[in-house]
Amino acid sequence: MNENPKKRQRVKRCCVIGCTNENSSEEVPYYYFPTDSTEWKKLRRQKWIDEVVQHNKQKYWEPKKNTMICAAHFTGGRKSEHPQHPAFNPTIFPGQSSKNIEEQVTRFDGQMKQEQVKPLPVKLPTITTEEAVDNLTGMLVKPSVIITKESTTTSPAKDENVQIAIPEPLFSKIEDTKVDQNKSMAIDDQAHTILDFQCQVNISNAKHVDITMPDYMMCNLRVENNLKCAETQINLKNPTPVIIKSQKETLSYSTIFKTPWLQPVEFNGISSINFDSDLEEISGVNFAIFNQLLKKLPAMERLTISNANRLLIFLMKFKQGLSTSVLSILFHLNSSTIDRIIDETLEQLAVSLKSHVYWPKDRQAMTNIMPNSFKDEYINFRAIIDCIEIHIEVPTNVKARIEFYTKYKTGHSFKIFFAFAPNGFITYKSKCYGEQKRDVLVANDCGFLNLISDNDVILAIKDFPNLKTVLERKNAVFVTPPFMENSTEYTIYARILNSINQIKLFRILSSMPTNLASKIDDVVQVCSALNNLRLPL
Repeated sequence: MNENPKKRQRVKRCCVIGCTNENSSEEVPYYYFPTDSTEWKKLRRQKWIDEVVQHNKQKYWEPKKNTMICAAHFTGGRKSEHPQHPAFNPTIFPGQSSKNIEEQVTRFDGQMKQEQVKPLPVKLPTITTEEAVDNLTGMLVKPSVIITKESTTTSPAKDENVQIAIPEPLFSKIEDTKVDQNKSMAIDDQAHTILDFQCQVNISNAKHVDITMPDYMMCNLRVENNLKCAETQINLKNPTPVIIKSQKETLSYSTIFKTPWLQPVEFNGISSINFDSDLEEISGVNFAIFNQLLKKLPAMERLTISNANRLLIFLMKFKQGLSTSVLSILFHLNSSTIDRIIDETLEQLAVSLKSHVYWPKDRQAMTNIMPNSFKDEYINFRAIIDCIEIHIEVPTNVKARIEFYTKYKTGHSFKIFFAFAPNGFITYKSKCYGEQKRDVLVANDCGFLNLISDNDVILAIKDFPNLKTVLERKNAVFVTPPFMENSTEYTIYARILNSINQIKLFRILSSMPTNLASKIDDVVQVCSALNNLRLPL
């Protein structure tokens, strides 16, 4: 009764799902997951976990203290402590082919054979084998590693230097003899003794090289003639950064600018534009008009860019119809700042440019710019009138949608009544009307007829029904000439069409943003003034 009960034998179980080695009669080694706090063992442990999780298809699985994995899941049926060996981590699982794994083992064995160096006979002073082993053992216990540090951030172009310093005890009793540390030494001590010494250092930088192995230093010693082998591996807890050039370089902003045959592209606002043709293409005005507008523009408060770039933003918005986000990217500003620039600049220029669209006080100003043949035929010429229609995007405001809706074109547009000089100069501009209003009603409502004097001759691009009767009451003459039949009249007609097209080319009219919909009259006022700055009376 005092006999101790037999201890129950613990059954070893493999954590891999589908593994049958638990019931196998063969003795299969089992391994615990690495638990050392060393950095490279932590990486090894995580690699084992990743391999098992991938096979078991379990999320958030973590091994317990007694969790084990059998040797059948390692290449060759046993794990290896060599970091480059295929059996360093488990790679064999049920249902997977082992063909590729066998190729990896064959490749590893071939590399190991290539690294083996034949013994190099060296005539050395006579020392005993025990003394040589003691010297080597002392070196292996406390290896000396000298690493020249190079900063990867400050000196990316310098080459890395790694040196291994061999301590003095190794050759303390060898005089005037130079031996390569990577080769073997043959020591003639009465009996033939082979002594192999090999030192391997691996230093990696995870930022540049995709590598899962830790930094380590491994030293091997093999001595024949009844002398045991020795091996030690030392982890470098604080690895020194070493510059390693990546094999594949991603094409990015920095790499593009380092490529000598690629020209850098950068937009610096008005300073990037050097020619009148370029400025006219991007903003619709030349440098002379640009400087004239700049003088009329007071500086804005709380603005981090120059007044010239501010004016360029405004003109690019008018000419190109660029969105606020595009302008903010080009000029490195917030979208709210771009909107503020457009609003304030529009308000200021609409007031300062109002005097550039004016009605001449007398007929003499018109007579001075008229062709002689045209002057003889229309002695009291005053203006050429037309009512143009401009299509716009669907307004967000319900009231504006109703006002500018076009029934017969199923879209939205507005009308403007213009009066032109023979050279295309705009002498009168009405406010914007909804397209539902007829041309004659626009002409009667806009106030243009109040400017007509006795005997004035008014020409029209197209017919205005009932307008002739109204003008005759004012003792004025209304004419719809055949512009296409006479060369002189056609030239004037072409100039008028050119001015109309210049206004329509301002894309802000066709892509009116929501915040400017209520200021459409100011927008047309600025577009008309910009046209007149090209064609002064």
